[in-house]
Amino acid sequence: MASARLAIEPIRPPDKRLSFGAVVRGLSLRAPLSEAELAELDAALSEHGLLLLESAAPPDLEPRAFSDLVRRLNPGAETV
Repeated sequence: MASARLAIEPIRPPDKRLSFGAVVRGLSLRAPLSEAELAELDAALSEHGLLLLESAAPPDLEPRAFSDLVRRLNPGAETV
């Protein structure tokens, strides 16, 4: 599954019998995500159970940007 901006690749151990989530490349939390990108991440999270966001948050990014993403993916969560 991938859009023009996002690349989502399953992580597979050498024996390839199990899946260990997926790596998301091309995501930046500096700009707000579109509804389509959010839907793509939500579908990938449902499919893979774990997402590793490669290079999504540069060191100077405010922590709120990441917590906002988590809240958008899980709007019913009381804590992040």
